Amino acid sequence: DAAHLIKVIPNLSMIMGDMCDVDTEGDCVDALKKLQYLICRFVEIISDSSSPPVVLFLDDLQWADAASITVIAQILNSARSSRFLLVGSCRDNEMSDNHPISNMISNVQKLGVNATMIKISPLDKDLVNEMISDTLCLFPRVTRSLADILYHKTKGNPLFLSRLIVSLSRDGLLRFSLSRRRWEW
Repeated sequence: DAAHLIKVIPNLSMIMGDMCDVDTEGDCVDALKKLQYLICRFVEIISDSSSPPVVLFLDDLQWADAASITVIAQILNSARSSRFLLVGSCRDNEMSDNHPISNMISNVQKLGVNATMIKISPLDKDLVNEMISDTLCLFPRVTRSLADILYHKTKGNPLFLSRLIVSLSRDGLLRFSLSRRRWEW
């Protein structure tokens, strides 16, 4: 059974070692059900009370297919251990109210699974300036002009903001001056 998991999650072979090849012949429906069962069982085993807590992070859930959402729901229903935490992220602006993820969350909550929704809003101008100030180790009054430009470009999106800072540094538009011992732009 472990070979089935390794076929889907190749990095498991580093933990479990190489397993013999899995027979790929057979009924796809049965294979999918077996895989769902094995994934759920695997999560139960690694999150039992004698092991360290397990956190599973899944990104971009707005693009998850129906089979993946089914597996996630089954994991949440079967992994009742307090040593297991699933953190999922999705872009709510790319999802409707009847998106499969929204339905799945509603369904598992009805079964008693605790689910907390945290909406991350864009940063306002002052927070962008604080972030730039902290990042560059400069006073906020010094970074205000740069922060205003970056806020205008990113609309306060933290991911876009951090990527833009890295890009500016890489392109030499944001650089550290050794003579002045501070960042310049």
